[in-house]
Amino acid sequence: MPMNEGSGDCAMIDTAPNLCGMWYWANGHNWNDQDPAKLDACEKFLVDEFAQHIKAFDSYPSTKLAEGAYSLAMGWNGDLRQAYVRIADAGGNPDEWVWVLGAPATELWMDTYCIAAGAPNPDAAHAWINWELVPEISIKDLQYHGYNTGMKNMDSLIAEIAPDLERGEMIFFSPEQVATFQTQEIAPSLDRMVDIYNKVKAKAGA
Repeated sequence: MPMNEGSGDCAMIDTAPNLCGMWYWANGHNWNDQDPAKLDACEKFLVDEFAQHIKAFDSYPSTKLAEGAYSLAMGWNGDLRQAYVRIADAGGNPDEWVWVLGAPATELWMDTYCIAAGAPNPDAAHAWINWELVPEISIKDLQYHGYNTGMKNMDSLIAEIAPDLERGEMIFFSPEQVATFQTQEIAPSLDRMVDIYNKVKAKAGA
């Protein structure tokens, strides 16, 4: 799609590993592979064949999607879920848009709360985190931002607290889907991926 109907009208996540990762996943490789030949092939494709089709690098494209800036966008599941609401609020038709999970593989990631060493109010920070972990609060939060908050017994909590949850398939994934997810390793290939990413951005002019 980005190299055909969506050419010149697509956005990519603004991170080097994810940009390179899609080449690895599409070609049946793990994105943590350190093989220099694969990095060379990734660079050749992304710089010589793919970059020219990219309109923008945008990690949170939901607002721009609602504005009609892109016809295709790569994004985080929660932000893309919010796009449906923003498209409707802007007077568009959300049913004209389709969300798909990256395949045959994609990334497994998790955000976490951290309290910086030396923070002036650690007790308040702990209290806020504890409040966020109250099931009713956590589920309400999840309904808005569209990311799994990691509470235990989530199936029963959703059934009890938010039985009308919209687009839950964009938040919760089946074991079969999760089996295709890959975590990222901090490895020497990341430096090369950043170099590839910079070359792609320069070629794209985005």
